[in-house]
Amino acid sequence: MGDNVDKSLTDRDVQLFFDAAEKLREAAERDGEKAREATVALASFVNKMNVNLQKLEDGVRHNINSSAETTANRAAELLSVKFQQANDAAKTATEQYQKAAKNLNFRSWCYILGTQFILMLVFIASILYLIPSLDEVQQRRAELSSLNEQIHNSRLKWVFCEEGKKCFRTDERENGGEPYRGKKDGSTWRVPWKE
Repeated sequence: MGDNVDKSLTDRDVQLFFDAAEKLREAAERDGEKAREATVALASFVNKMNVNLQKLEDGVRHNINSSAETTANRAAELLSVKFQQANDAAKTATEQYQKAAKNLNFRSWCYILGTQFILMLVFIASILYLIPSLDEVQQRRAELSSLNEQIHNSRLKWVFCEEGKKCFRTDERENGGEPYRGKKDGSTWRVPWKE
């Protein structure tokens, strides 16, 4: 283990992450709803435009039929041009609205996929960050093996004594049953039991 940096996530960190992910998901749903509303509004607009164009066309036909033939021909030509312009304008508007709807739909997918991508990155980063490498595992196994060997070769025998506490047996027979005390600082020393 190279450095002793604390690499753990707290419950609060995890909660903050999931709160942020939930807000991103809600934003993506709202944008999707707006795209659907825009598409519905566009369809309604096109239908109204078609109805208005049909009414206008019916009215013009009625007037043309009741007019003189020369005036009718001229008016028909003019109206044909105007209708063509109106159709072109309606087509342009329809294409623009469809393009806007596609863009909104694309954004919704980007939000959804972006959220999923971020979640995957966090998951992968947490795996890379929290799971030790094989070298660290081998190093820890070697340290554990060394510690187990030291414990096995020592004269200390650990047992559970009163109320589940870990204890080891000591030998103060040579000191009258009292622990040994350091002369400089008064520290207490105990000698492991000798068989």
